[in-house]
Amino acid sequence: MIVAAAFSLLLAGSNAVNPLLPLYREHLGFGPLLLSLTFVSYVAVLIVVLLLFSRPGLIRWAPVTMCGGLVVAAVSDLLLANGTEASILVGRAVGGVAGGFGTGAAAALVVAAVRSAGRALTATGNLVGAVIGTALSQLGVELMAGDAMTRVPEFHAIACLVAAVALVFVLALRRSQNRSQLIVPADRARLSPTEVRRGVPVFAVGCVAWLAVGGSTVLVPSYMGDIGLGLARSVGAIVFFAASAAGQLGSVWLSTRLPWARGSEALVVGVALQLLGSAVGSETVVLVGFALVGLGAGVAYRLALVHASLGLTPAGQGSMSSVYAAVTYTATATGTLVVGVLGNIWGLRTAVPVFLVVVALGGIATFRWAVRFRDVTPASPTTAP
Repeated sequence: MIVAAAFSLLLAGSNAVNPLLPLYREHLGFGPLLLSLTFVSYVAVLIVVLLLFSRPGLIRWAPVTMCGGLVVAAVSDLLLANGTEASILVGRAVGGVAGGFGTGAAAALVVAAVRSAGRALTATGNLVGAVIGTALSQLGVELMAGDAMTRVPEFHAIACLVAAVALVFVLALRRSQNRSQLIVPADRARLSPTEVRRGVPVFAVGCVAWLAVGGSTVLVPSYMGDIGLGLARSVGAIVFFAASAAGQLGSVWLSTRLPWARGSEALVVGVALQLLGSAVGSETVVLVGFALVGLGAGVAYRLALVHASLGLTPAGQGSMSSVYAAVTYTATATGTLVVGVLGNIWGLRTAVPVFLVVVALGGIATFRWAVRFRDVTPASPTTAP
């Protein structure tokens, strides 16, 4: 379980920032655009690193980049803990390097160890890490108030360094196996055109799903606070990620009972409930909306990745995971930045509802490409080493 746990810990750090955003707004004067930039600065660097490591030929370095990602994440945390506008934005950018190092590496290492059972690791580990990071960070905010801006990153830095040391020992024991599994023949140093074409339609589904993730964690909670829905602001992201993780971890159970489900259905209904709840001032309706959006986005994102990577080697899996993450994060960064700019012009009370409508329309438009449970052979994410 050490590789999967280390990857979840790595991604927990990038999501631990989300509950701190209202504190940045309150204590540091961050406006909608700066709030967006805390996400965009992370994603912009992440995309570059993901694309750099999308070549299957580079996946042989997965053990090194996985451990290195944890160390770089600790550096990112220390910059965040400094608590200035510049250090936060730079820290988020450094966090993008850490995420890029870990994404393809973790996917390749787990598939090398457990074969097809590990194909959904990237999506599952990402969202499980998001639940842990968001929930513990929110707990820190409740217990430490403004001090959480410093303490939460510091605690995560310590955890990353401890995990890095443990991971070095585990990967050293598997050195021979990983070396044989991650070597790529010269003619397979890139994804084939057929493999890329198979992924393109479902990438659109992943983009909509991850756009919902970005909105539900960066700007929607602040919007809920602005309209007086304090509970939704505090726990909305936690509900979102908890439901998303439940969909990931319960994928085998869901596939036997709802084989026709795509995830997009729940996403669209959830967005509608978020809009309805905010219009009538009902926190219950809004939180149910957060849960459905999280469930739908998590399922749709995972199924799209599994479908795109069916039949790939461990190195190919790592490469496809990197490309998939790069494409979906690009969509999310663009959408979040646009909403941030519009929020500065119109205010969040106008910009966020417009964003939610766009997400719902995107879910409807990509429904034809969304992968159903019965279209793939589900793998339990709990079997990762």
